[in-house]
Amino acid sequence: MMKNKHSSHLAVFNNQSRILLVKRRDVPIWVIPGGLGEKGETPLVTAIREFGEETGVSISHINISHVATYLPKKSGGRKKYLFCAKHVKLEGMRTTKEASEFGYFDIKNLPTPISLYETRKIIEAYQHASSEPLIRTDSVFYFSEALAQIKHPARFLKLVSLFTLAKMKRGLV
Repeated sequence: MMKNKHSSHLAVFNNQSRILLVKRRDVPIWVIPGGLGEKGETPLVTAIREFGEETGVSISHINISHVATYLPKKSGGRKKYLFCAKHVKLEGMRTTKEASEFGYFDIKNLPTPISLYETRKIIEAYQHASSEPLIRTDSVFYFSEALAQIKHPARFLKLVSLFTLAKMKRGLV
């Protein structure tokens, strides 16, 4: 299926202000549910569909706010959108073909492994859910990411190899 030039993510917080994260199956890191848009989808529809695919739960458009638009650094890159829903009670979550685990986490005590990039999006979702959407250039600082993850060398090497294999499967390396 042809893809749009965007990806979207939906940060969901429960009544205790804890965020729902999923652990990816392809590269086992904790992330906000989300993914690539399909042809003709709006960013919000992408976020809702991807959330359902990764958690097994359908969520409606009600009380979802647009938190940020991340513009690509290079031409030809894709825009990324971050949406947020607060005070949500979900039932029936399950592991899926895309996510091996899920859980609610306090933003001051996030699970590992998680990237600094993902942590930044979590904080932005928490702080800016009820304000005007942020618009900024999307950037990942690979050196900072490596330094943050290298504290656990075995896990770091495993993540690098899994990430590289995932990219090779998708023809990106």
